[in-house]
Amino acid sequence: MEKMVTDRLTWFINKHQIIKPSHAGFRKHFSTSDPVIRLKNEISHVINEGHITVAIFIDFTKAFDLLWIDGLLLKMMQLNIKGNIFHWIKNFLSNRTYKVKINETFSKSYATENGTPQGSVISPLLFLIMLHDFPNLSKYTSDAFFADDCTIWRSGTNIEQIVYHLQQDLNNIAAWCSKWGFIINIKKQ
Repeated sequence: MEKMVTDRLTWFINKHQIIKPSHAGFRKHFSTSDPVIRLKNEISHVINEGHITVAIFIDFTKAFDLLWIDGLLLKMMQLNIKGNIFHWIKNFLSNRTYKVKINETFSKSYATENGTPQGSVISPLLFLIMLHDFPNLSKYTSDAFFADDCTIWRSGTNIEQIVYHLQQDLNNIAAWCSKWGFIINIKKQ
C-alpha cells in the first residue's frame, strides 16, 4: 500500500510541478552531484570574469526525525493533496510507536509526535513536500538542495553587497525554519 500511495503522490507532485528544480534529492533523473555541478559551473564561470562567489552550506538538524507532521498535513491541504491519499498519510504518520531491539531484547515502546519513519519509501517524498515552499531568495542568489542539505550562493564583484544579500536570504530562511519547525545545525562544520 505504501508503494502505491508513494507512486500516486509522485505522479501528482510531478504533474503539478510542486518540487522546485533546485531540489535534487530523492527524485528520478536527479543525482547527488547535481547541486555540486551547478555550484562548480557558476564558480568557474564567474572566476573567468574576475568575480567572486560566496557559498553557505546549510544542514537541518534531524530534519526527518523532527519533521512537523501537522505542518506537513497543512501544506498538503494547501497543495490540494486530499482524499484517500491525504487520509492514508495522516493515519500513517499518526500515533506511531517504536521499539529498539538489541539481540533478542526489546526496549519499552515509545511514541513520537513528529518525524517520518526511517527507511520508509514515502518519507523522502513527504520531506520534499515540506520543502516545496522554501523561501525565494534574492534575485541573484541561487540555491540547491540534496535531501536535507542546502547550499545558497551569490556571485559578484562587491563582497560587502554579496554578504548583505546573503544575510537577508539567511534571515528569510531562518524565519521560514521557525514557522515550519526546522532547526539549522549551526555546529556542523
